[in-house]
Amino acid sequence: MSLGITAEAAEIFLTNLMLGDYFEAVTAPFKSDKDLSAQAGKIKLASNYITSDIVAHMKAKQDFTLPSAGSFTELINMISLGKISSRGAKELLAYMHGDESPEKIANEKGLIQKSDEGELKAMIEKILGENETVVAEYKQGKESALQYLVGQAMKVSKGAGNPVVIKKILLELLSK
Repeated sequence: MSLGITAEAAEIFLTNLMLGDYFEAVTAPFKSDKDLSAQAGKIKLASNYITSDIVAHMKAKQDFTLPSAGSFTELINMISLGKISSRGAKELLAYMHGDESPEKIANEKGLIQKSDEGELKAMIEKILGENETVVAEYKQGKESALQYLVGQAMKVSKGAGNPVVIKKILLELLSK
C-alpha cells in the first residue's frame, strides 16, 4: 500500500534515520485502521507535521525534545477528529516534550476546538446582529461576506471555534 507521502518527505525519512524511525513508530497504530481513507489521511498528516513542524522545531532549538511517538500519534488523532485545529496543533507542538498527553496540554492551554453548536450558535447570533450590513451583502449574493463572518466568529472564539461547525451554523441562520 502506498503511504501517500510526498517524495520530499520520503527522502527526509530515508536520509534522517531518526526521523524515519520516528515516523514509523508514530504511524504504526494507524496501519491497523480498517478505514483505508482515514488510515492514509492520518499517515499523510503525520508525515506533514514531522517534515515541517518537527523539523522546524529541531532547527530552531538545539535542545528540542521530540514528543514520544505515542503522544504524537495522539496529537494526529486529535487533529483527525477535529478536537484541535491545525493552528492549535502547531502551537501545541511547542509545548509537547517527551510523553506528555497532548490532550491534557491542549486543555490547559485552551487549544481544544469548540464544536458545541449551542454555544457557537449564541456567539454567531450576536455576530450577525452586530454585522447587519455584511449579512445584507451575503443575502445579495456576496459570497466573501460569509468568509468575513466566519473570520469574525474565529476572532471572537480566539481561534477555538471549529470553522466547519461555524460555517454550518452561519449558513443555517443566514438562510432564514
